[in-house]
Amino acid sequence: MATSLCLRILLLLTISGVLTVTKCSQGDQVEVTSCGVGFELIQHRFDALQYKFLELSVNVMEFAEAAQNRQRSIEEQMFRLETSVAANLSLVTNYSRQVLDLQTICSNHDRIRNELRKLQPKKSALEKLDSPNSCTEGSDSGEISLDILNISNPVDVFCDMTTFGGRWLVVQQRVDNTVSFNRNWTEYRDGFGQPTSNFWIGLEKLHQLTTHDSYELFVELQFSNGSLGIAHYSEFRVGSEDEKYALVKLGRFSGTAVDALRQHEGCSFSTYDKYNVGGKNWAEADQGGWWYYGSYTSQLNSGFGSSYGIYWNESHLKFASMMIRKKQ
Repeated sequence: MATSLCLRILLLLTISGVLTVTKCSQGDQVEVTSCGVGFELIQHRFDALQYKFLELSVNVMEFAEAAQNRQRSIEEQMFRLETSVAANLSLVTNYSRQVLDLQTICSNHDRIRNELRKLQPKKSALEKLDSPNSCTEGSDSGEISLDILNISNPVDVFCDMTTFGGRWLVVQQRVDNTVSFNRNWTEYRDGFGQPTSNFWIGLEKLHQLTTHDSYELFVELQFSNGSLGIAHYSEFRVGSEDEKYALVKLGRFSGTAVDALRQHEGCSFSTYDKYNVGGKNWAEADQGGWWYYGSYTSQLNSGFGSSYGIYWNESHLKFASMMIRKKQ
């Protein structure tokens, strides 16, 4: 291998003119002569090639070392990143576990509260309501939340503390035609409207109130000509849903208006979808529920746009209000 390399170098030098080849006449021997500088030039070029080779080797070693350092740095960064991700994942897992524990605790608390509510004794049917939210207390008219026996949630109502001695609970009111009273049986049972405006408290609430305590009824009327009238009944009681919320009891009448509710005493309540008397469906025709008896002499829940409008003893009304008060 070395001999072949030397021959190639000699050939290269001969071609470039550094060496001259002379043929001798004695025995056909070849004599190689030098111009003197040739060997020094060869030596110089070998030295240069060796230096370049060493320099290249150093560069390769430096590049390899740099590549190793870079790889080591990347591996360290990847390790730190993996460690950080693992730590964050562990933190998130712990937070999730804490949230789940809190949810479980809250759920258990809610379950305990529900069980305590089930154990809470219910009020007796004969027990008097002794809530501070009552129209029997206070001196100023206004809206309050009223506890009603056997009604799960407090009911927002309006207490009139000035009219006719005060302490009146508004259970029905017609102010204008902005609220439709053409409602079905369920809506009349549960109630609708706003206590300070157009309002119906609900038949079930009327039943619960007037069954467990004695109440009187006061009706305020304003006729279409602007005149006013009142109708007072010493007793007022509404039956249960099984009794079709019948107007069970009306006491003695007094007032400036005609006793137009007397004909309805003992009658079942009817709506357009549950008409409880025979003949024409007046609840559908008059667009409102009432204690019909096959006809009527009063209808405070009819539609303003119906043929008779809100009605009391053959007179049209602009305003009507029914209020009840617990008897002393």
